[in-house]
Amino acid sequence: MKALLVAVLLLLAPAARAVSTEPAASADDVKLVELFLKIPTAQLPPEAVPHFLQIDPDSLPKKLRQRYEAKRLELYTLKQIADGKKKGSIRTPDKDCAAPKETQGQEL
Repeated sequence: MKALLVAVLLLLAPAARAVSTEPAASADDVKLVELFLKIPTAQLPPEAVPHFLQIDPDSLPKKLRQRYEAKRLELYTLKQIADGKKKGSIRTPDKDCAAPKETQGQEL
């Protein structure tokens, strides 16, 4: 009985490993990611950015995943900055033009 169970498990083991839960990215998606990683952000084609952001990182080859996620984070950050309505803060010096108190010390 044990021998039969072992034989069935050995037959099913390769089949279980062959089933992959991660869908592979298409060749076009991989080429798009490689292109986006080579081109500076300012020169990226704006019409292709939404499709680039929708690509699942787990479907890419392992050598591209980390760099893809970094570029994706950069694009999301730029989008949030562009969508934001807040202006940057401006610090004005004191009337006597002294350095701000938190920077006074041995080094200026």
